[in-house]
Amino acid sequence: MPPPKVSIIIPTLNEAENLPRLVPRIAAAISPVTSFEILILDDSSRDQTSQVCATLARRYPLRLITRQPANGLAGAVLDGLYQAVGDYLVVMNADLQHPPESSPDL
Repeated sequence: MPPPKVSIIIPTLNEAENLPRLVPRIAAAISPVTSFEILILDDSSRDQTSQVCATLARRYPLRLITRQPANGLAGAVLDGLYQAVGDYLVVMNADLQHPPESSPDL
């Protein structure tokens, strides 16, 4: 199977509540256009982030990468850039401040 064209990197810390809203919106926006992967770079959240990601990964191309917090948000983004396999890389916040529907325009 060829690698995805787009890797969407999402740094998280205690974002279990937002991910079930965010991930389907990403998939709806990008899947008609190209192949994609979603990388969740989680800084050892204390909420249900890992369980939510496991559930979402059954339906969406999602990889959870749990990190020991180091270098804050920038460290998570850099780790995501390193782990991504897509030709195009998108960094998006988990709190829905970046509308997933704008991803194809990027």
